[in-house]
Amino acid sequence: MVQIDTFKFGTVGVDDSKKITFEAGLPGFEGLKEFALIHDEEKGSPALMYLQSLEDKDVAITVASPLALTDTYSPAVEEKELESIGDVKEDNIFVLVTVNIPEKIEDMTANLKSPIIINTDTNKGVQVSAANDELSAKQPVYEYLKAKKG
Repeated sequence: MVQIDTFKFGTVGVDDSKKITFEAGLPGFEGLKEFALIHDEEKGSPALMYLQSLEDKDVAITVASPLALTDTYSPAVEEKELESIGDVKEDNIFVLVTVNIPEKIEDMTANLKSPIIINTDTNKGVQVSAANDELSAKQPVYEYLKAKKG
């Protein structure tokens, strides 16, 4: 286990087997390749998690399982977009979407158009663009989370 310093969470321990590699980085963070998924049960919604950069303590991207934010989610993704993460099957795929939490929390949105796909066998990930026209890059999610919670 390696100890990493983070801006948001202080020092946290990350097991080497939990490191996620994004060979091409993530859009906006192409130079950062190593991340860990951090759950913060003590603060905020249990649906929210963070992709914490292991290379830059100031980078923690808010993410969530899309099924925590919507009733159904089935992005259409080209197989060639997933080649860099290894052989993807139904039982080794983990899907996340980025979440934007502005100052006014009621305006929270999720990017359902560009899911992050992680192969749990290889711990490699990639962010792709779904071909579904009905998916939004700024899907409002606050009311859905509020209704689901209460």
